[in-house]
Amino acid sequence: MFDKPQRSKVEIVFDNVIVIIRDPIEAALAEFNRDQSKSQLGLADTKRFLTVEWQDFLGNFLGIWEMFHRKVLESFKAEDIHLVTYDKLKSNPMMELKSVVKFLNRKPLSNDIIQCLEQELDGPYKRKKHIDLHWIKQNLDPELLEFALDLKRDIYESFQRKLVYI
Repeated sequence: MFDKPQRSKVEIVFDNVIVIIRDPIEAALAEFNRDQSKSQLGLADTKRFLTVEWQDFLGNFLGIWEMFHRKVLESFKAEDIHLVTYDKLKSNPMMELKSVVKFLNRKPLSNDIIQCLEQELDGPYKRKKHIDLHWIKQNLDPELLEFALDLKRDIYESFQRKLVYI
């Protein structure tokens, strides 16, 4: 039912990878806002989420989201992947940052750096929330919603099988 994007020839040029994984519908919502508003912080008109254009955008986005994560899973050994879930990053950014620093084999962050970062967590580049994710899901084509939820579950489980620390 949904067109999958053509498999691109992506060359992996790194030895390891840090992946920030986000719920695919939430990620698509953020990208749709950027696309529609032509701005990093802009918002799409709420009515746009009731259109076929949004449903098509989401269907295509899900294919790209899946291809990216499967490429990471097949291209890297478990010890070369550091996975950060977007929800954990939002709820405990300092803990996640410390885990990234450790993965990179860097010295721990000093208290001064941690204090500075904690004061600047929100920064100027945060889009205001204007639409309820539950409302988005309620207004999606049921087959597309089921596909998105199944895909999310499959990708998360694939990472869990490969990595031990999620």
